[in-house]
Amino acid sequence: MGLSEAAFHQTWASCEGADLDQRIPACTTLIQSGQTTPDTLSEAFGETHRCLEVEGDSAVQILPHRALVANVIVCAQPCL
Repeated sequence: MGLSEAAFHQTWASCEGADLDQRIPACTTLIQSGQTTPDTLSEAFGETHRCLEVEGDSAVQILPHRALVANVIVCAQPCL
């Protein structure tokens, strides 16, 4: 079961919020929810990337995020 509409909007507000400790988990929740439009998905990935840059995270911490991106792209392809 996905996020309710209210939970989705609250999670999106946290994804775009000022608290870096809440932004990455909130954006990740949106990315993994499967409920985003392509534009919203792109924005959530962008917000996560900006947080990682601000926090100065190492490549080791960014690699799992890149793997998630690759997984979402593969999952977005039509299955025949």
